[in-house]
Formats: sequence, structure tokens, C-alpha cells
Amino acid sequence: MKNLIKKLELTHTNSVYFKMHFIVLSFVTVVSLLRSLLHIFLPDGGAQLIATIPLDTFSEAAQDVIIGMFALWGLAQLFGSFIFLYVLIKKPNFIMMLYVFLLLEYSGRLLIGLNKPFETVQTAPGAIGNYVFIVLSVVSLVSLWFDRSKKLD
Repeated sequence: MKNLIKKLELTHTNSVYFKMHFIVLSFVTVVSLLRSLLHIFLPDGGAQLIATIPLDTFSEAAQDVIIGMFALWGLAQLFGSFIFLYVLIKKPNFIMMLYVFLLLEYSGRLLIGLNKPFETVQTAPGAIGNYVFIVLSVVSLVSLWFDRSKKLD
């Protein structure tokens, strides 16, 4: 495990190329922070307002469960955002791990969504985001890996 973590560590963090990735991940972090707070504080947790889950077709008890689950999801996203903030502020040479985290999270969301789909009126933004963040993560990891390899030569 230690060896894997060492392989994900960048030794050069002063390049323009690194700064571009830092900016991208900072944007992802801010979006994640805002999204988590919306899930926690919106009256419907964003379930109907954002994800277009037709809450008004469910019983009041079912609505309460879904809204509560969205708030818990928001809390989990908030803690994930704190991890991103910590790495960006204190350990920026580990940004490759943030892309691994994004890849695992959004791949997991996609797989769960395919196996346990939500009933929605329209395509939820999160469903589209799954594909965007998977591609972003893979492309970024590959590019950082090859850039890292060049610096080690």
C-alpha cells in the first residue's frame, strides 16, 4: 500500500501543467462543497428540485426517507470535499490520489445507478456528471502519470 501511495505522489509541483490540474481540482472541490450543502439544507435535499425525483407521487413517509437520505449523502460529500481541501492545501503533491478518488466515486455511482436506478422525471445532472468525471479522472490520471514519468527520467 505504501508503495502504491508513493507512486501516486508527484515530485514536481511548480509547473504550469501541475497548476492547471490544481485549478481543475479546486473547481471540483468548490462544486462538491456547494452540492453537499444543497443536499443538506434544501427542504427536499435536492431530490425533486435538482434530481427530478417525483417526490409528490410518494407517501409523506417515503418522501421523508428520500429527503433524509439525500441529506446524509450531502454529509458524505461534505466530508469528501474536506479531504480534497486538505490535499489541495497541505499535500498538493498527492493530487493524483484525488483523481483516483474521483474515478472510484463516480464509477461506483454509475454502477449503482445502473443496478439500482432512481425514478426521475428528467435525466438528473448527477447522471451526466458520472460520465464527465470518469472521463476527466482517467484523462487526468494518464496525463499526470506520463508527465510524472518524464520528470523521473
